[in-house]
Amino acid sequence: MLFLVRNCNLRFLPGPARAGLFLLLASAAVRAETVILQPVIVDSAFDHTASDLVFADAIFAQMSLDFEMLPELTSSTLPATMDTSNLGVYLTDSTWQLAPVLTVWYVPNITGARGISFGGTVNSTVSYGVAVDNVYANDTLAHEIGHVLLDFQCGTTCYPGDSAHADDPNNLMAPGGTYRNLPASVSDVYGQGGTDDQLTASQISLILQDQTGFLEGPEPVTAVSFLSGTALVLCFRRVRRRKNARFKCV
Repeated sequence: MLFLVRNCNLRFLPGPARAGLFLLLASAAVRAETVILQPVIVDSAFDHTASDLVFADAIFAQMSLDFEMLPELTSSTLPATMDTSNLGVYLTDSTWQLAPVLTVWYVPNITGARGISFGGTVNSTVSYGVAVDNVYANDTLAHEIGHVLLDFQCGTTCYPGDSAHADDPNNLMAPGGTYRNLPASVSDVYGQGGTDDQLTASQISLILQDQTGFLEGPEPVTAVSFLSGTALVLCFRRVRRRKNARFKCV
């Protein structure tokens, strides 16, 4: 069922209705340890959702967490270059989805990074999102999702002077650039035959606390409400409020 829904053409439906229909059909099959992603292709960004999903599933398999992607959305109006001064434009755009759906924007360029994760309060709503640009590593999406699931904490021994990154080049949450060991293939990932992108027991424990509210898919009644457009806010699991926007790049 999930395969058929993921590959059928639902573009004739509005974005929220499309997401609601998918969640309604998927809710019976989605485990509590599933994160639902809403990919948005911005402007001329590369579409590497399929390979990103393969690596995210392989990396988070060490904690029995998997991912489902909703049908892609597109945007020709959002800025093609994302930087820390225009994050609010994305969080207030119609492509952004409420938790437990995590929105992933694929953009041509991110200033000073190949991926970014961010969260903050917009119009009294706690909002999170991640983005990946055209110059990406195989584990960039998984790393940025990790920041959100860990609530922007390193969850283990932190990199010096950086409370959101881990001080182990084999850890998924190590800073990018030349420090983190990047997997060239799935076989390089920890648990898949390699040593890259590990998560410690303390990081897994922190993720399972679900501080940002993305580990649970909505119940079927929630999906119906989402589809009808009558309960876009109240139907979802409560998420904690944040006063200040936060972000992490890699």
